[in-house]
Amino acid sequence: MGDPAAIANVCVVFSLRRAARAASHRLDIALAPIGLSAGQFTILSALAATAESPSLGAARLCRTLAMDRSTLNRNLAPLLSRGLIARDGGRGRTGLRYRLTGDGADLLQTAGMAWQTVQRDLIGGIGGAEAGRVLAALDRITSVAQK
Repeated sequence: MGDPAAIANVCVVFSLRRAARAASHRLDIALAPIGLSAGQFTILSALAATAESPSLGAARLCRTLAMDRSTLNRNLAPLLSRGLIARDGGRGRTGLRYRLTGDGADLLQTAGMAWQTVQRDLIGGIGGAEAGRVLAALDRITSVAQK
């Protein structure tokens, strides 16, 4: 296995998780005044970004967020209870589908201002060209990891 300290310095997963926690924490702080977490913001954003359909099935939402079903359900529960998203359908071939409610869309609009500030700060800290390369690399890592 080698030296664990040395592995931590080159481990892709270690670095990704550390960066994700730091960026998520920054967004959590920005979203706290409106009662939303970074994780909830990403779910609302994923639902809002669905151009081809006003709702997403649980399996598609899991794939979009690279999240397993139990984690998704835990994260959806507070959004459902606050009326920010709605659940339609049920068991069977089509299954449950989730959609953004009017209140969810309004809150996402408000959250967007906090997100823009964090996004601007993060991109400003690494530069626009580097941010583009990072996003492209993250997309490739996601694709490779999901195989």
